[in-house]
Amino acid sequence: MELTDLIQHITLNEPHFMWFLGAGAPRSAGLPTAYNIIWDLKRRYYALHENVDISELDITNEFVRKKIQLYMDNRAFPKEDAAEEYSFYFEKNFGTNYDEQRQYLKRQLIDHQYQPNIGYRILSALLKINKTKLVFTTNFDNMLETAYSNITSSHLNCYNLEGSEAAVNALTDSSFPFCVKLHGDFQYKSIKNLEKDLKNNDEELEKCFISAATRFGVIVTGYSGRDENVMMMFNKALDGVNPFPRGLFWTTSSKNNCLLSVKQLIEKAQAKGVQAEIVEVNTFDDLLIRLWKQTEDKPKELTDKIQIKQLQEQEQVINLSKEYNFPLIRLNSFPIIKLPSTCLKICNSKFKTFQELQIKAKTVKTSAIFTKTASVLAWGDENNIKKVIPEISEVKVENLSEDLIRSSTLLNNFVYRALAYGLSKNLPLIIRQRKNNFYLIVDYKSKEIAKLSELKKITKELGGFNKYSWSECIEIKLDYRNDQFWLVITPDIWVEPYDKRTEMTDFIINRKKRRYNPMYNQLLDAWKNLLFGKDIKSSVKIRPYDFDDDIANPCFIISPITAFSGRLK
Repeated sequence: MELTDLIQHITLNEPHFMWFLGAGAPRSAGLPTAYNIIWDLKRRYYALHENVDISELDITNEFVRKKIQLYMDNRAFPKEDAAEEYSFYFEKNFGTNYDEQRQYLKRQLIDHQYQPNIGYRILSALLKINKTKLVFTTNFDNMLETAYSNITSSHLNCYNLEGSEAAVNALTDSSFPFCVKLHGDFQYKSIKNLEKDLKNNDEELEKCFISAATRFGVIVTGYSGRDENVMMMFNKALDGVNPFPRGLFWTTSSKNNCLLSVKQLIEKAQAKGVQAEIVEVNTFDDLLIRLWKQTEDKPKELTDKIQIKQLQEQEQVINLSKEYNFPLIRLNSFPIIKLPSTCLKICNSKFKTFQELQIKAKTVKTSAIFTKTASVLAWGDENNIKKVIPEISEVKVENLSEDLIRSSTLLNNFVYRALAYGLSKNLPLIIRQRKNNFYLIVDYKSKEIAKLSELKKITKELGGFNKYSWSECIEIKLDYRNDQFWLVITPDIWVEPYDKRTEMTDFIINRKKRRYNPMYNQLLDAWKNLLFGKDIKSSVKIRPYDFDDDIANPCFIISPITAFSGRLK
């Protein structure tokens, strides 16, 4: 079955489907997956028992992971990626202390204040308008409850290991919509993480699922099928009367990667006459976006709260899957949708070379931007241009094409400088040029330091003095790749004076040593939010000046969504 067939089947049979969600569903919201948690637990165990500074163990570093895994292998712990790793390392770290487990999970899943991804927002809307009725999940987080509250301004009933009989009553009474957390909720006393816990289900919650399976079809998404108790529950449902009357659909990013237990479940369902399929989807978000587009009678107020514009953002990433395999790697490049297409052409200038023009511009300290080809080209207001060229008798409009900008070094640098001016406008940033590259440097003594609060939260310090003055900064580049201009930003440390940078090597290395994938991703977001605005979801206009004039004030249109890369299919 193709994804389009599944979408049509769901829409034709709504609201007679329930959803079964695993850890992959909230992945795009930034929540750690089971894989992430396993490695964090390994890191904690290793640091504690080897008396190592835990902050030095960056598990995004392959060499660090190999070192930790070798330590585990030498102690005959489960092999890497073994099914029992999850419960094993929980027990190794916390024993049977469920309170400590809950505290750990709270720090991992709640304290970071993750915002629900678009898939959860859409699922909440579908629950609200009765397009689907109930959700089962193995997850501990409160992502669905938060999304439902945000979208509908009401409360979603969730049942867990405590008071589990209430789930059966809700199903019997058709008190929809509601959610069932099969492994518990870390906010309550009972959770299932240890191997002995995952052997059997709570009887009442299992009874609720099996009973629901006689009334609804099920869509499984973001779930691998690794839990013995969960797969046993699915099989018990199949052994019942009239199981999954609208079908059993197990979604995955790749059929080849499905566990044997999943394939056997689908084969068993088919043998019993159930319409059962493994369906390849890109992501949980993609599946829900596609489903929402085909949902009729959508209330506008829900669509607005879902923030429908973000569907277009998500699709820019999703569409990459046509060319690449997941997982995708986030890059530090922002697509420039539109470059300036015009500038001022000053015909009567007496400057014979660009160097003469450049020296004069530096001498008078103008904010105007110049270059020289056959004529002098400029951007800026009249007063600042006249600081360099006092007497202007003839001004025309010069057209700039992307081909010209790409092929001419002088024009490229002209546009590049305007981009740097525009990005730093009205921000506590200082522009510096080193050779042919521009840097935007934090002015940590600025009165507008509050604008840098998000960046400071990540870097702790924005600048200071350590033998020489230093500041957080980004190097910016105007690049051209794959028939597209890009703004490339690279977080770095600026040293003043710059030629003393080599003497600060150890300091810089120490500042940057933890900036691997998670922290680097946070840095990119912080800089993106600073440059483009935190709540900007669509393309933004960047101009170096505050007046309206497309000829004298160049306009860049930039997408705030970075490029992604992945393995070719």
